[in-house]
Amino acid sequence: MRANKRALIRLLIAHGARMDRIDQLCAEAASRGIPLQFCDKQTLSSALADAAHQGIAAIADSLPAWDMEQLLGDSPTSGFSLILVLDNITDPVNFGAILRTAEAAGVTGVILPDRRSAPLSPAAIKAASGAAEHIPIVRVTNIKRALDDLRAAGYWCYGLAAEATATIYSNNFSAKTALVLGSEGQGLRHSVRNYLDDILSIPLVGRVSSLNVSNAAAVAIFEVIRQVRLKSSGAMHFPVDTRQPPP
Repeated sequence: MRANKRALIRLLIAHGARMDRIDQLCAEAASRGIPLQFCDKQTLSSALADAAHQGIAAIADSLPAWDMEQLLGDSPTSGFSLILVLDNITDPVNFGAILRTAEAAGVTGVILPDRRSAPLSPAAIKAASGAAEHIPIVRVTNIKRALDDLRAAGYWCYGLAAEATATIYSNNFSAKTALVLGSEGQGLRHSVRNYLDDILSIPLVGRVSSLNVSNAAAVAIFEVIRQVRLKSSGAMHFPVDTRQPPP
């Protein structure tokens, strides 16, 4: 309701779900002319399929679709811009958690393939905690072509992989950066790696050999932002782009 990006058809409220926040939501929905439908908890759970609930849910239209042209057109022409590229992230909770971190950090947008990726399901939307309503999400048919578009627009594209020798802390991030995250099980596809400027790791010192992909995304996002803040203060400098344009 606050984002006002899509139409809400009705609210479903479980009988007996009476908390201050739910009462406030119902009052705001009523003031906007959004119908309220009270039902038992089982009916609400069945409607949500893969997501837990706290006694209330919205039936809504789909979010407006974004495309690459819109995303790059709305991106800052100067200054800092960070874009996430999700290569076959299939777990909806991880997807939602990444959206939550990305929106909170001020990420410009999120790109993912239209196949073999988590849908924006009730579970993903709940894990995103509202972020899905605000951050641009672009689904593309070809991740490699999207990376070419990013490079042509001046973005440096970096993938995260545990085996990489270069780290997010040793890298000098550009003012325009794209971070590419691979699937939960297989990581970055080799075909995608060939389109990246470098592969970076997050150094770990404990006995666990890897991070959950949403946790890795959070660490990397905020390291990029940390560097940008230092550079804006004059303590660091952005690298000079000496690359040749992609063919």
